[in-house]
Amino acid sequence: MSDAGAGEGEVMKTIAVLAAALLVLAGCGAENYVASPKKDTYLDYSGRDDLLAGGIRMIPVETPKGTYRIWTKRTGNNPTI
Repeated sequence: MSDAGAGEGEVMKTIAVLAAALLVLAGCGAENYVASPKKDTYLDYSGRDDLLAGGIRMIPVETPKGTYRIWTKRTGNNPTI
């Protein structure tokens, strides 16, 4: 009688593993794929005057003591700012 119980346990274990595998495979459908936003435009320096310098510019700042040239470095490319 104990052998019959062990056989049922193996069958239940197999069914549980198959059910888990089916759930995993069902969740891998192509319709659930969400494309990430384009990242190739983040470091797009085309059309910028600081293209050759990698985002480095000297900007003039006028003060009562005179005009100074301040070194700036641009990181990234956020078109909304």
